[in-house]
Amino acid sequence: MKINKPNTNHLADFLIYRSRSLGYDDSINPTLCWEFFSKKVGAQWIDEEAFCIGIYPFVNGHAFGFFELKSHDKSIQLEQWKNIRKKYSGQFYGPINGSSFLPYKFISKSDQSPIFEGEWNSNIKTVEFMRSMGPEKIIKYRSAYRTSFDAVIKVSHPFLTRWIDKGFSLETIKLDSVNSILNLHHLVHEIFCTNWGYESMNQNQFSSWINSMTKRENGSPLLYWIKIKEENVGFAYLFEMPDKTIIFKTLGIIRKYQEQGLGNALAGELHSIAKKRKAKKCIYAMIQVDNRVNRMPDPDISIMREYESYIF
Repeated sequence: MKINKPNTNHLADFLIYRSRSLGYDDSINPTLCWEFFSKKVGAQWIDEEAFCIGIYPFVNGHAFGFFELKSHDKSIQLEQWKNIRKKYSGQFYGPINGSSFLPYKFISKSDQSPIFEGEWNSNIKTVEFMRSMGPEKIIKYRSAYRTSFDAVIKVSHPFLTRWIDKGFSLETIKLDSVNSILNLHHLVHEIFCTNWGYESMNQNQFSSWINSMTKRENGSPLLYWIKIKEENVGFAYLFEMPDKTIIFKTLGIIRKYQEQGLGNALAGELHSIAKKRKAKKCIYAMIQVDNRVNRMPDPDISIMREYESYIF
């Protein structure tokens, strides 16, 4: 088993090559993902006959990511996986790139819709391999879409009316303001810090992510403060593609406003925005199956992809 210190150029080039060979643009930010991983204390890059994998210390075990099967010889796979588990004892979590804004899950099911912005493709054989290694827990995710927004707007209307009466509104986040970026960074951490698999970016990494997002040529970010009167109680991050697809990337509300119907009000308002912008489709990207977001109104929704992460 070859275990070396991370070589930034090696993996960054590998990720860019792989994404382009599959017909992607650079929207998955492969070098930003690798930078986040490679700066972890104790990060290791392992390149073996059966697979390559990145590993770093995490919680009471290790996180893994950037996993790619190279050989389909099951005996070799099993032997090398056992060697890794002996070397890195304790719990094993993954795949994780560490941040809510650098998502990476293994695709377990697909309706063959094209890979969307920010989504990392993977072969179903990866899921088959991971399941065969006997994970203690499988965390499931899904992506879905809808092309008609009237039903969800109608269902959400009573919630929206009630919260507007309480001072609910959306306000565009100004990404040219240092204070806005700092406030967003702090709010993201406050909302997600207790989520499984979440690790906060440092300020430089967060600023790099903001910078890369605003300079993409394949679409435009739509970022909003969720406000109750003058208080920022959450945020919404959407991405609008040139073909008029709007991807719902990340939505978050602080704890004291959760489970009160504010998410339903937000759904109504965001779909009204999508309709005003003449969106042809809205995609809801990589939502954990047992996430509260899945209890929001979902008439006329179609599941396009399912994913898995694992705890060993």
